[in-house]
Amino acid sequence: MESFSVPDTPADLDVAWLNQALAGADEFAGVTITDFSAEVVGEDRGFTGVVAAIQLEHASDATPRSLIAKFPLAERGVASIYRQAQGASQQPSRQMVERAAREVELYRATGGALPQLPRCYYAYADVETAQAVMLLEDLSGGEPGDALAGCSVEQARAVLAAIQPLHARWWQVDELATLAWPGTWASSNETRIAGYRERVEPVIAAFSGRLSQRQVEMLRSLATWLESGLDDLAAAPETLIHADLHLDNVFLMPERGAVLLDWQSPSRGPAAIDIAGFLVDSLSVADRRDHEIDLLGEYHRALQTAGVDGYSFDDLFDDYLRANCARLAGQIGWLYRTIDARPAGREAALVDAIFDPGRTFAVLLDHAVRLPG
Repeated sequence: MESFSVPDTPADLDVAWLNQALAGADEFAGVTITDFSAEVVGEDRGFTGVVAAIQLEHASDATPRSLIAKFPLAERGVASIYRQAQGASQQPSRQMVERAAREVELYRATGGALPQLPRCYYAYADVETAQAVMLLEDLSGGEPGDALAGCSVEQARAVLAAIQPLHARWWQVDELATLAWPGTWASSNETRIAGYRERVEPVIAAFSGRLSQRQVEMLRSLATWLESGLDDLAAAPETLIHADLHLDNVFLMPERGAVLLDWQSPSRGPAAIDIAGFLVDSLSVADRRDHEIDLLGEYHRALQTAGVDGYSFDDLFDDYLRANCARLAGQIGWLYRTIDARPAGREAALVDAIFDPGRTFAVLLDHAVRLPG
């Protein structure tokens, strides 16, 4: 437990707490914060928690004058469909609390010093009291990714270059099994299968006007594929994965490359979960068709250069297609939650993107993925 009261929202911040929290960060050694201002930002991004940009006043010239305060369990002004799905109460579910705790533990384990992650000045989570707060590097000097707008091929290359060293670092190492804080991606496979079977027909009925006959056939066949396909994907080499890698969780920094945010789902699992989700959702369908083999090849060669062996490009590509099947199943779960509770704003636009441009459907159709049925 902390020896001082931990704030639950940006409104609870004060100068005394900031000074205590930042006292352990090298960047703020010997620095006294005299005043600050806080502004909630990014309410159109992400579906849980509250993020505030903090401007600091102090006498040091070398110390950052701004940072980001993240309250992953704080209540947003307008609840997302995801948050509503956690239960009738706006209080965070146990699952949300555990996800916040995983992010805190990841920053503590890495020391916040990896160039692929924002610097972490302070991180705290308590599962029992449902409290969590992080003070992170302000990345506003870079360009935030936008999952709706997509990115260029070069920007996609930068993100793959950021996640590859993390995958290589943890690739089938014994140490990974000793870590208490990551989840295990495959542990939810039975739930994924049962949930998909329950939801697929209601989704087909609710969105029949937006689905082609070929897409409907694919969704029905996917119910059978999941029984063995998820096991095949889970048999891929295990590493540490982000498990929610998309452009809204990326900042592109001018000299540093891509920085990866929102590590609430770090898991032991197949690297293809990160690669497939990011590439397919971030590139236009045309760019993905033209460049996916080259980009996957560059990622694979980088793994080999880092010492990963026994995993061929064909293995990677097969897992890439399997991961996209798994992602399509996940999208059906998201659509199911919107049948009775219609999303709004950015969340609605992201739901629309499942159908148009329909990137996940497109990649599976392009590669003639064979599903039973």
